[in-house]
Amino acid sequence: MSRKSLDFLSQNEILEAEAPSARSTADIQVTAPVEDPNRIPFFPVLPYGFKNDVDLFGWVTQVNSEKDSIIRVIWDDEVAEQVVEVVGLNNSSDVALCFPDPLHFIGTDLPVFNLHIKNVDRYVSFEIEMEDTHGKTRIIRAANSQSAARLRYDSASLPLKLVNGWNKINIDLAKIMKKVFNADYKQTNRVRIFANCRLRRLFFSARVYMDGELPPCLRVFKIDC
Repeated sequence: MSRKSLDFLSQNEILEAEAPSARSTADIQVTAPVEDPNRIPFFPVLPYGFKNDVDLFGWVTQVNSEKDSIIRVIWDDEVAEQVVEVVGLNNSSDVALCFPDPLHFIGTDLPVFNLHIKNVDRYVSFEIEMEDTHGKTRIIRAANSQSAARLRYDSASLPLKLVNGWNKINIDLAKIMKKVFNADYKQTNRVRIFANCRLRRLFFSARVYMDGELPPCLRVFKIDC
């Protein structure tokens, strides 16, 4: 795989998360697009595969100092299950959890990035490394430490707005690829999540799904698979 213009993004563009809602999908009219019945429209990476319990299989850590970082699986009382905690005791950008390791890449063409992340009232950021149909690498970075978008030829850094507690983030990568880079989305190759936060689920999907449409182990409100 080759590893070899920012015209449309407003400087006020913000990636906004929302608190998970307990509202029943039976109350909402949804017209779903036609999907290929032979294709699985989900690709879970945290945990890797369709699992009930979180683990770090396939993930690697990038830290400048072991003594200044905490990356662990921990119990979270709010969701009443184990989650991943990523903490940087000093500089949050020095501690990252990455999928996959440097010798591999994700390679999924599913365009929607889904993340369940807990706001711990500290700085947090994440990066999504994508590839366009011409083989060029494009990086989207979201951070709650900035208030305006910063744009470069092959990357964009966007403000991230989180509510208190657990957040559900859905990002249409194909739409962002077109809007920011005027290019067509091919696939996602890598994800990096920097301190400080707690993580519950990360998966890619064919579109944005209501909670009740998801496989049980990918839902905000846990049901065993």
